[in-house]
Amino acid sequence: MFHIFSLLFLFVSWCSAETNLSLSIQVNNTENILCRECGTQVLTSDTIISKPSAASQHSFNDTIFSKKEVLVQLLVQDIFLRYPIITSSEATCIGKGDWEDDDSWFPGHVMKPCFCPECGAFVGWAFENDNPTTVDSSNQFFGLILANLIGENFVNSLLTFSSTHYGD
Repeated sequence: MFHIFSLLFLFVSWCSAETNLSLSIQVNNTENILCRECGTQVLTSDTIISKPSAASQHSFNDTIFSKKEVLVQLLVQDIFLRYPIITSSEATCIGKGDWEDDDSWFPGHVMKPCFCPECGAFVGWAFENDNPTTVDSSNQFFGLILANLIGENFVNSLLTFSSTHYGD
């Protein structure tokens, strides 16, 4: 009899955790997007923009980081390096080095590598208009590598699953 109640309790706890997780994802439309290396917030989903690159080898729209129709682009550097990126109007990453204009994926912009402010992991690039007198909606934006980012909702789902199924 005790065993049946234990199983029932575990089932109700699991259902409750799953319901709470799905509610928190639906209610919270803005998701924090974190550095995959250390978990520091790099941007939020409401700062993601669609900035197409003519140099993109492939692009598509996807629902990621609790946002629909996010433009994902595959950019190639040299011959072997391929980066699936998203673009953002704001990010906490720190640009290092000199602005470079050769082979920019976004013509009319210069770029520099951008690193996580906490652990220094490479997360993408900062882009800036190389002619500030040109009318442009934004002087600066960021191209961030999807493989170097992780959504906070996904991390929370792992933590919820772990504590629900394996105990505290």
